Amino acid sequence: MDGKKKINYVEMAEKLGVSRTTISRAMSGKGRIGENTRKMIRDYAVNVCGYPDLFSEGRKSKTNNIALVIPNNWRLIDLPFFQRCMIGITEIAMVNDYDTIIIMTGDRDIGSLERIVNSRKVDGFVLARTYVDDVFVKYLKGVNMPFVTLGSIDDPEVVQIDNDHEEACRDMVSTMVLKGMRKIAMIGNNRSHIVTNARFNGYCSGLEDNHIGVNPDYVFLDVHNKLKAEKIVDEIIMKKIDGILCMDDTLCRWILTKLRREHIRVPGQIKVASCYDSEVLEDYTPSITSIRFDAIELGSVACKVLLDLINGNKVDVRTLLGYEIIFRESTK
Repeated sequence: MDGKKKINYVEMAEKLGVSRTTISRAMSGKGRIGENTRKMIRDYAVNVCGYPDLFSEGRKSKTNNIALVIPNNWRLIDLPFFQRCMIGITEIAMVNDYDTIIIMTGDRDIGSLERIVNSRKVDGFVLARTYVDDVFVKYLKGVNMPFVTLGSIDDPEVVQIDNDHEEACRDMVSTMVLKGMRKIAMIGNNRSHIVTNARFNGYCSGLEDNHIGVNPDYVFLDVHNKLKAEKIVDEIIMKKIDGILCMDDTLCRWILTKLRREHIRVPGQIKVASCYDSEVLEDYTPSITSIRFDAIELGSVACKVLLDLINGNKVDVRTLLGYEIIFRESTK
C-alpha cells in the first residue's frame, strides 16, 4: 500500500464519531468535507494510528497545476480582460512547467474551490476578482493554500497584484477639470467589487484636489444594465452635467449610445471618458479618452508571484502596476 500502514476505517469512525465515508474522504482527499473534520481525522491517523505524515506542508507532492478563478457572472464584454490576464498567466506557467486550470465560481459559492482543494489538483490559485467580505479569500486562507489576487483587498496577509485604479481615476478627474469640466458625473458598477470602491475613491480625491466638492447627485453606482444606464443619462442631461466618467468600457458604451440617440454631441455638449480602455471603444466616433492597463502584464506578474509562494520564496504583499491615460477626442 505504498508504504502506508493499514488503517481500520470502522474503528476510526467509531472513535471519532463520524461515518466511514467521511474517514475515506479525509484520507483520500477526494469529495467534499469540512476542513476541521479533515484535519481531525488526519491528525488522528498520524498521531494515534501511526499513519505516515504525508499531509503536512512541505510533504505534499506538487501537481504542477495552478488555477485561475473567474466569476461566472462576468458579462461577455469582460472577456477580453480575463483573456489577457490568462495569456499572461499561462505564458509564465508554461515556461515553469506548469499548466493552468480555469475555474468558474458564483458570487459566494466556494464549492468549486473546495472540490479542487480536496482532490489536490493544484498547487495554488489566482483569484481574478476581489470582493468586499471575500468568501474565496477566507476559504483559501483557512485551508492554507498559496494564492494571489488580481485586485486589491483590505487584508495585509493576502498577496495582491493590482493596477493603481485609485490613482488613475484621481489623475483622470484632475485632467477633466483642467479641460474645463466642473460638474463631473461618475457612473459605476457593483459596490461589492473592490475595484469599484477604488475608482470611486480616486474620483473623490480628484475633485478634492481641485477644490470641488463631491455632489452625491452626480454619483451613480450599482449600474448593472443598459436600461438603468439610459435613465441615468436622462438625469445627467436634465442636471446639465458637463462631464461623465464611466468606470468601465461597457458602461461607457451604453452611455455613448444613449447620448447619440438623444442627439447630444460629444464632446461639444458633454465630454465623456472611461476608466478602462479596450476594443469595445475602438470604433466609436469620437474616439474615447480612457485609462489603459496592461492585463497581460498583470497576469504575468501574478503568476510569477504565485510560483514564488508555492516554492516558499519571500514575496511582496502588495504589488501595484502602472497605467496610462490615453487622451482622445471625447474630452477635447
